Amino acid sequence: MKLLIHLAEFSEEQSIVGKLVMAYGEFEFNVAKLIAHAIGDDDNGARIFFRIHGEGPRLDVADAIVRPFFERMNLVGQWSCAFGALRYCKDVRNQYAHCQWYSDRGLTFANIERDAKSPEGVLTVQLYPIDLNLLQKQQTYFEYANDWLHFLDCRCRKATGQESPDPPIPKSIPQPPKHNRPKTPPAQPSC
Repeated sequence: MKLLIHLAEFSEEQSIVGKLVMAYGEFEFNVAKLIAHAIGDDDNGARIFFRIHGEGPRLDVADAIVRPFFERMNLVGQWSCAFGALRYCKDVRNQYAHCQWYSDRGLTFANIERDAKSPEGVLTVQLYPIDLNLLQKQQTYFEYANDWLHFLDCRCRKATGQESPDPPIPKSIPQPPKHNRPKTPPAQPSC
């Protein structure tokens, strides 16, 4: 049987979802570089970061290490922007990396792991619709997060006398929704 059968007719969407899931690994590598700058040790920056299990705890530890460093560099506001963008990207990455896809009425996904936590009764699976427009906005936001990491890395390199490009501060953009499901379910028609 073919893999990702529910995504077969959604090739552009499939491509973007794949990019978002894979790009998060690049973000983690770049955060490990920021830790290396903060502690002044390239090898142990990666060791510290990648020995932590789970994306959320990794980001929490990274924040604890680099925030004081960026405060001393007067870049804590920029780090806060990057950190917020990374948290959003982690959530989007995880929703796609751990979901089940459906395509009966447009492209939707479900998080059965979360829904299955109900201890009893009928298992209710929530479906979350997405479309190409939303995925393109999410991809743009991932690029924005990556721009922040690049900006901070360049500032750190310049501060230590290394040659580095001088990228502009990324222009703020809003976080797109994580899916197209309405916040409140539509009202049921009365009979």
